[in-house]
Amino acid sequence: MSKLETLPDEILREIFQYTNAADLFYSFDQLNHHFTRLVRDVPLHIEFSRVTKLIYKQFCQLILSNSQVKRNVVSLRLSNGETFSNIKDFLLANPLDSFINLRSLSLLAIDDTDVKIISFVLPSLANLSHFSFTHNEKFGYNCLISRYGLANPQAVNFTWIFPLINLRRLSTPYFYHTLTCVERTVNLTSVTISKCDVDHVLQLFAYAPLLKQLQIDRALKSEKKIEEFTSVTVNAVHLTKCSIYSCESSFKELEFLLKHTPNLRILSLRNADNIDMINAIRWQEFIEFSLKHLSSFEFVFSLFGSIDDIQAVLDIFSKFQGDFWHEQHRWYTNYQIHEYSALIYTIPYPGNDFYLYSPIDLQNSVLSNDTHIFDNVKTLSVEVDQNPRNLPHYFRNVRSLELNIFPENHQSGLTYGTFLPSIVNVSNVTHLAIYRHCKISQYLHQC
Repeated sequence: MSKLETLPDEILREIFQYTNAADLFYSFDQLNHHFTRLVRDVPLHIEFSRVTKLIYKQFCQLILSNSQVKRNVVSLRLSNGETFSNIKDFLLANPLDSFINLRSLSLLAIDDTDVKIISFVLPSLANLSHFSFTHNEKFGYNCLISRYGLANPQAVNFTWIFPLINLRRLSTPYFYHTLTCVERTVNLTSVTISKCDVDHVLQLFAYAPLLKQLQIDRALKSEKKIEEFTSVTVNAVHLTKCSIYSCESSFKELEFLLKHTPNLRILSLRNADNIDMINAIRWQEFIEFSLKHLSSFEFVFSLFGSIDDIQAVLDIFSKFQGDFWHEQHRWYTNYQIHEYSALIYTIPYPGNDFYLYSPIDLQNSVLSNDTHIFDNVKTLSVEVDQNPRNLPHYFRNVRSLELNIFPENHQSGLTYGTFLPSIVNVSNVTHLAIYRHCKISQYLHQC
C-alpha cells in the first residue's frame, strides 16, 4: 500500500476509473484520509455481477446515506438474476433521477415492473449518452407475440428517449414504432438491435438521421411485401458501418435496405441456408451501383443439409474469386464443403465461433498459407471421426473448445492429443466441453 500511495493523484484517479465502484470503496474507503478523499472524487462505475453479498450491501448502504457518492456515479449496470437484489428493489431505494450525472445505463433481463418504473424516469436523465437494455425470457416473448409491445404487456417505448438530447448509443431488443410522419428525431450515432426486420430499420433511419453505426443481431424476414414498407423513407447518409450477425431477410429485402445507405464503408453479414444470397455476380452489380464507397465486406454464407451436387456449389463459390473481388477490392474468400454442409467466408474469418467438421483435409479448400485467418475465433467446436491430414496450426486464440464425438462414426486409432495441439493453441483454452465419448491423451492433458 505504501508504494501505491506514492503515485500522483492523477494516476490513481485514472486507475480507479477502471475499478468497479463497490470494490473500490470496499478496498480503499476509510483506509486513510488520503484514499477516503480520493475515492469520493472520481467518476464511479457501478456493476454488481462479480461482487460478494457483503460488498453489495455495504455499498448500497453507502449510496443511500451519501448523496455526494451518488452524484459521482456516471455508469450504472443492473441485472435481474446476476446480483443479490433485483432491478426493481434497487431503483425503488435509489431512483434513477437521483444519479444526476449518469451517462451510461444498462438494464439486463428487465420485466414489466421494471418498465413501469423506468418509463417515468428515463426522460429526465439529461446527461445520458448510452442506454442498453434486454428483456427476461418470459417478458421478451410476451412483447414479441404482442407485436413488440403494441398490446399488453407494455414494452420500452422508443418515444421515451426523445427528450434525451445527449443520447448517442442505444442497445435494444427491438425497434418498432408506428410511423406516419417524423415530428421529432434523436441524435443517436450508434444503435444495436437484437431482433428486427427491414421495415423497422427504415423507421429507425427516419428517427435517427445522424446514425453512423448499426448492429443487428438477427434480421428477420419481413411479414410485409416491400411495397408495404413504411412510406416515410430517409437515406442514412451518415451510416458508414453495418453489421448483421444473422440475416434471415431475402436478398431483395437486404438490397432495398442497403440502397438507403449510400455512404456505407463497412458491411459485415452472416447468412444461412439462402442460396440466393450466395450470388457473387448480383453482389458485384449491387456494390458497383449502390455501395460505391464500400471498402470492407465481410461475410459468412453457409448451407446445411445434404450437398448432392458438390460441383454446382463449387461453381457458385468460385465466382467470388474473380478480379472484382481479388484485384479491385482485395476481398479474399475461403470455402469448405462437406457431405452435409458448405461454407464460404471472407478471410480473415470474421466470426468469433467456428465449427470444424470431419473429414478434415484443408488441401481440398482454398485456404491460404496465412496462419492468422482464424485469429478472431474464440469458440471452436470440433467434430472429427478420423485423424485429420494437412492441418496447420491456425486456431491460436481459442478460449472455449468443444469436442463432439459420434460413436457410430468413431474410428479406432483416433487420438485427439495428436492433432489438437497442432491446430489449437491449447495453452489459451480456459473452457473444455466433451460430448459423447472421447479419450484424451496424456500429451493433451499436459498441455
